[in-house]
Amino acid sequence: MGGPNLNHEGAGGSILKFTLKRLSIPRDAWVHLWVYPEREIKDIPSKKAAREKFLAPHINKLEEEILLHSPSVLVGLGRLACEFLTGTPVLKNKAGTCWSNRRLSDKKVWIGYSPVATLFDPNLYVDVTGVIANACQRAGIPTHFDPNVPIFDWSPYMKATT
Repeated sequence: MGGPNLNHEGAGGSILKFTLKRLSIPRDAWVHLWVYPEREIKDIPSKKAAREKFLAPHINKLEEEILLHSPSVLVGLGRLACEFLTGTPVLKNKAGTCWSNRRLSDKKVWIGYSPVATLFDPNLYVDVTGVIANACQRAGIPTHFDPNVPIFDWSPYMKATT
């Protein structure tokens, strides 16, 4: 989740866009929002109370965006999205399935690993794809593998992680 456009995408946004395209999810069927729209996540405090205070203005905007778009399903990818939507930053305890949403009680939320995490552990890509596909299925959005979408070029990102 993040800001209402993909200009801030970086590696994670590129991987996410590729995944949505490869799953044949139409562009008008999803909105991409950021919990924290800045590139430097190292600015975010590590202590939960300080983090909540720091992120409060961003969270308020994000909640407004979610309500504005009124999604049929929410997918939170990454630790910040997990904490924002479920109340816990412990991603490994929530990733891969659907949970109650602590902020918007009528919406369930699917939680998955951040697409950026797939750069460090490629096995997580299967989890990310599975969460997105299952969320779409529950929302009535059909998915199917599109072999015509060129394979994602990981090479520019692999240089940065080795």
